[in-house]
Amino acid sequence: MNDTKAKILGVMYDLMAEQGYEKTTTNQICELVGVKKPTLYYYFNTKEELLIEFVKWYMSDMSDGLLRLDFSNEQEFKSYLVNMGDEYIHHYCTNIKSKQVLSQIRILEKRIPAVKEAMDVVLNKSYEDIRRMIELGKSLGMIETNINLEATISLISIIFEGIDNMILHYSDFMPEQKLMEAWRQFVQLIVVKS
Repeated sequence: MNDTKAKILGVMYDLMAEQGYEKTTTNQICELVGVKKPTLYYYFNTKEELLIEFVKWYMSDMSDGLLRLDFSNEQEFKSYLVNMGDEYIHHYCTNIKSKQVLSQIRILEKRIPAVKEAMDVVLNKSYEDIRRMIELGKSLGMIETNINLEATISLISIIFEGIDNMILHYSDFMPEQKLMEAWRQFVQLIVVKS
């Protein structure tokens, strides 16, 4: 991705966090990036197209680097799973901008079909990453071999959806530490005891 496009997406992130998608204008984006409208429209034909590319960029950026497939023992695999959940939870509990952007995306995916489609693409990639990780864990004897792969993937997805909802709507009721404890308990359930 070139610098101008990256700057546009970065400014979109800041504006989405500060004022939401509806109040964000292409004029504001151009002013903050330091480009004229034709440059913005060179990269994105419409504000909605910019939103869709932003969602893909932001959600992919959040999950890039999470998948690891080089474990040598059960403890390393278990630590990885615990840390993956803890880092995700900590990020959204402590990064107000990311929390606000995620909230905006969740609202927009219910209103704009193209946002929902973009989220589906990102989630499908995440599901495939989780599938590969669980299959590796099973093949190395780190996850119970009789555990249902599809059910486990669904369960992990449901858990993260619940974590998102708790962070976005009920963080006073369910603070970061409790969410991390719940995640760790789940990891204890699926990792083989040595």
